[in-house]
Amino acid sequence: MGLNGNWDRRISRRAFIGMGGMGAAALALGGGASAAEAGYGRLRPDPRGVVELPQGFRYRVISREGTKLSNGAPVPSDHDGMAAFKGPRRGTTLLVRNHELSANDGTSGDNEPVEGSNPYDPNQIGGTTGIVVNNRTREAVDDFVTSSGQTTNCAGGATPWGTWLTCEETKEPEHGFVFEVDPRNPENELSRTPIREMGRFSHEAVDIDPDTGICYLTEDDPTGVSNSGDPTLPESGASFLYRL
Repeated sequence: MGLNGNWDRRISRRAFIGMGGMGAAALALGGGASAAEAGYGRLRPDPRGVVELPQGFRYRVISREGTKLSNGAPVPSDHDGMAAFKGPRRGTTLLVRNHELSANDGTSGDNEPVEGSNPYDPNQIGGTTGIVVNNRTREAVDDFVTSSGQTTNCAGGATPWGTWLTCEETKEPEHGFVFEVDPRNPENELSRTPIREMGRFSHEAVDIDPDTGICYLTEDDPTGVSNSGDPTLPESGASFLYRL
């Protein structure tokens, strides 16, 4: 689905903007149990100490901190929020994941940074990476940086038009924004442009109602709130952020 295409009669990216809208990674593979059944049974100990799963489930590690990306750079540390998209080739899935890293948290020397070519802030070490997974073998066939120069990339949310919104969970100066990442066009100008209309605060996650274009954002703070961005007011194209 193209960025400017329709999404099953729902909102497209062009329409949304027009309205003023503002570690190890693993795949868990389901067994034969039905979700309608009363639970999946007890968790079974994992001898490798990675993921405990019920009987009939299994997992495969597809990416691990400190191994190599396709360009030879280290796989960054602190894997966090992630989403899956249709892959660039038939029979593939494209994953986009956050790396909750900060140059100012006192632990940067122990972590592998996101080493990008078009960072928002060259002094920061957070960002996002993409992984192309073979659907049959469940193995990574390509991995790369999709955005860089951000900090404390916690959660986020997938958009109806097929991009990833990565959220900075921080109030550091010139940070605390949401960035839109196009996994099919990594490290473009979009990925280094903060969406200021979504506010500057300690972001946790974001979701967009595909029918209305209203975005809902959560804040990770002891006194935090949930926010709603209404792109329908007014006709000037300005967006409004409400606290719920």
